Amino acid sequence: MDTRFSESSTEMIGAEDLQLYQEELLDNARNLDHFGKRFERYMSMQLQKLEVAVDRFEREKEAWHRQRERELEELVSNRPAVTNQDSANQQTDFSPVVKVQQTDRTNNSNSSAPLLLLIQPGGASSMQLGLLMFEISKINREFGGGGVRFEVSSVKLPKKMSKRSDVEPIFAIEAFSFVPLVSYDGSPAREMVSWGNFKSKLLMSSLLDPNLLKSFKKCVTVPRGHDSLVMANESTLRAEHATTKCEATSMNQYEGLFSKKRDHHPQKQQLQRVEGIFRYLNKEYNLRMHFSLVW
Repeated sequence: MDTRFSESSTEMIGAEDLQLYQEELLDNARNLDHFGKRFERYMSMQLQKLEVAVDRFEREKEAWHRQRERELEELVSNRPAVTNQDSANQQTDFSPVVKVQQTDRTNNSNSSAPLLLLIQPGGASSMQLGLLMFEISKINREFGGGGVRFEVSSVKLPKKMSKRSDVEPIFAIEAFSFVPLVSYDGSPAREMVSWGNFKSKLLMSSLLDPNLLKSFKKCVTVPRGHDSLVMANESTLRAEHATTKCEATSMNQYEGLFSKKRDHHPQKQQLQRVEGIFRYLNKEYNLRMHFSLVW
């Protein structure tokens, strides 16, 4: 009986070891699958960034060629009108002109400065944040601009994490004009005025939370590769893709689909839409947001 007992106990131990080995193998498979999904998500984001960067480079190159052709045409048209006396006057007045251009460029740099957007997402997803930023970009379009380009400046977390609410990150996102506001010779583009009106409208809206700015200044930057940093970049990419598609789609295709009442105060209506989306996200997901100037 002793021999039979030992054989049965050996069989039982082997079955338990086999079960533990199977569970361990399943855990490793799950971890590998999770790692594969994160890697796939990371590579997808990198490809999206590359696509956006290439598209942005092509637009800037086309703008540079157009500007170069305009300058060459101006030089050719003005060349016969230059005389010796005119050239002497130009040499005499060269320094004041340079000073005036430098002053204009300094003023333009202040006018074209970006906005700082602080977002504490709470329970909101990257898709919802991207939608919110896209609607903000549409405000600029209603003012006559070319939309807004969002770039993640930093993501921070509070130093003290004693409370559960304290672990929520705060995204610092800089908002730039999607189109150049200053030409290559330093003169302001026509979108400069719309950009200033757009910033003023947001800074006087209800989308301000000074306490969020105070909390942000007390936070520390998250390490590279943090999940909150990935989420911030993904939300800005979603907003930029939506803005790019909106730019490529002509609004003339939808002429007649909107009511005439919308044309009376389009800027005000779009701002109210953004404020309504913010109130919903604040109520449902505890999202917080604040705008401030960047100089």
